[in-house]
Amino acid sequence: MTRRLLAAWLTVFACAAFACSSVAAGTSAMAQPPGSASPAGLNGVANVDAASGATAPTPAAAPAPVPAAVPVGTTGVGGDGDNGTVTGTGNQGGGAGIGTQGGGGTNNCIGCTYLWVAFCDPALANAGCGATACPAGFLMETLMITDPRLPAPTAGRSECRSPSGATPAQVRRAAFDEFSQLLTTAHPSQQPAGSGVVNLPTLFSTNTPVVQVFNETLLGVQVTLNVDASWTWDFGDGMTLTSTDPGGTYPITSLSHVYLVSGSYVVSLTTNWTGTFSMAGGPAAVIPGGPIPRASLPFPLEVHEAHSVLVTGTGIL
Repeated sequence: MTRRLLAAWLTVFACAAFACSSVAAGTSAMAQPPGSASPAGLNGVANVDAASGATAPTPAAAPAPVPAAVPVGTTGVGGDGDNGTVTGTGNQGGGAGIGTQGGGGTNNCIGCTYLWVAFCDPALANAGCGATACPAGFLMETLMITDPRLPAPTAGRSECRSPSGATPAQVRRAAFDEFSQLLTTAHPSQQPAGSGVVNLPTLFSTNTPVVQVFNETLLGVQVTLNVDASWTWDFGDGMTLTSTDPGGTYPITSLSHVYLVSGSYVVSLTTNWTGTFSMAGGPAAVIPGGPIPRASLPFPLEVHEAHSVLVTGTGIL
């Protein structure tokens, strides 16, 4: 009897324990959907699927980003062409002494310095490294770059440079700009002033010299500009004339026009400028883009018929 009571008590205890376990499991299933992570799982503990009871692995943390590698500088330069400080990669544009070296590249050559030296390295494949390779007043020089990270200076590009650091191309551009600034507009005149006579020469003048020479210092280089003029006249009666004769007032009669019909005319004049330039006494070269026209203001002209007039005491009719 005692044994049967003990067996019955154990059965009741086991059923009670099983019911409690089932209730707890049902409560957990209602609290969160199947397959979701428990709060403990969010804090690094393994997640348990409430429906299947399977354990899900904890997600791995995302790796920290790896910084990009900083490129190492080459012999490229960029910076101030006046004070010798250079930074940059893969460019050596511009000229020293008048502005900045060419831009571009990564500024990873902090502390680099440069120096232009008068020699030409044949290994750089620069054609004609002799003194005759440059125009008069210029010398072939090579850019030497000192990088504090390297044991010895590095040879960069070579180019023709003046003592002031200007290149021939820079001086040429300056000469072209100066030429355009020197061009003037003629102020023509005519004689007799404001009038003319049919079938008689009317004299004209440009009041401008045919040749002018200007000596200028451009970017530290002596430049000679030779400016030449020719003129195109429109006399207003359908006749035109292009000449290098500047004309003048009487007794200069080399530039004249004869009107055949009386009337009111408008005369116009265009000056056509051309020129050459030379650097440091070297050979002259033609300035491109010519002739460059400069039109003067038109002016009126009255042409009259000639009439005989009786003058007392002369007998002239």
